[in-house]
Amino acid sequence: MRPCMRCDHSKDVKGFFDDHDYTKFDAVLFNEQFLVTGDKPAKLEPSQIYIFNGLDSPVNTPACEPQQDRFFNWTLVYHLDADIVWSYFIVRNLEGAIIAPSSTVTWQKNLNPISPKIKTILAGKSAAAWLVSHCKTVSFREEYLTRLQEHLHHFALKIDVYGGCSQDTCTRDECKKMIEKDYFFYMAFENSFADDYVSEKVLLGYENYAVPIVYGAAN
Repeated sequence: MRPCMRCDHSKDVKGFFDDHDYTKFDAVLFNEQFLVTGDKPAKLEPSQIYIFNGLDSPVNTPACEPQQDRFFNWTLVYHLDADIVWSYFIVRNLEGAIIAPSSTVTWQKNLNPISPKIKTILAGKSAAAWLVSHCKTVSFREEYLTRLQEHLHHFALKIDVYGGCSQDTCTRDECKKMIEKDYFFYMAFENSFADDYVSEKVLLGYENYAVPIVYGAAN
């Protein structure tokens, strides 16, 4: 198969296609910005494979619209039933084999004891944190957090919120260091619910010795 040409619309592409011949490729890859612009090469061949590529939730960038009906042949997305599965991240076991994402995940049962290094890190932690800049979402995660805060208030607990939706701000590196140092839990709340959709938010907890509390539709 000859190389696949990616039609990337993240930049200004006015007139871009006029000087390029895409008919010589077996496949053309359209990223999710195509759903917004609708811009495509003037000359395409029926024999070519048109591949839809995207990592965003279909709630935000729906590909199943009448104008795209029967246009794409393959999908390169995070869905486990995609033609080519492309996730935000993968999980490997100690032997290097990929175990997630998958419709059937087998987790290791016999775990090693917590190392002294990790015990030291955990010793100074308390409470939970959330780093967020998208304040109004279709998943209503902000309302869920408000109700959760009200419930935790009765136990003298609260979730510390940082970012554009809070008066408390920090750079991403500063926030990561703070989560590693101060917080047991990280609120990994997705902005929308969709099958198999789990973003890098989960990793922000895992990579900084905090347990992610997941709010989303992925298993």
